[in-house]
Amino acid sequence: MRFLIAICICLFTTAIHVHADFLYPENSSKIIMSANKFYSSTNIQYSEFNDATLNIRKKFLYKNLEKVIKNEVKGDDNLFINLRNIYISKNPNISPNRQVYLFCSVKDTSKSLVYKYIIIDGETSKTLAEGSRKAN
Repeated sequence: MRFLIAICICLFTTAIHVHADFLYPENSSKIIMSANKFYSSTNIQYSEFNDATLNIRKKFLYKNLEKVIKNEVKGDDNLFINLRNIYISKNPNISPNRQVYLFCSVKDTSKSLVYKYIIIDGETSKTLAEGSRKAN
């Protein structure tokens, strides 16, 4: 019985320690402005395509990144797969319960698909990830 209690204490202590080590810790209870307001009022190094077929402006918890993209592409599995560079590699320094902004602009034509994105921390306004891609 003592052994079982010791294991439970170790697991609990380890879980607390792991969450305390995030460079960007949990902030889900903080009130942070909407993505549209942030985009309009902040001078970020990102702009949407003028002729975009899809623009995403969302604030959410980091753990929901893949779900948010899936919902925004509205069942277009090909587009969801093409945007995988955004959600496939999660940053281990960001708490899953950290509020972030995603801004993504997609231009999809019959000849190519081009997108660019930026993920910004909701509390510090620091860029967490950004990139672009062109697929033929």
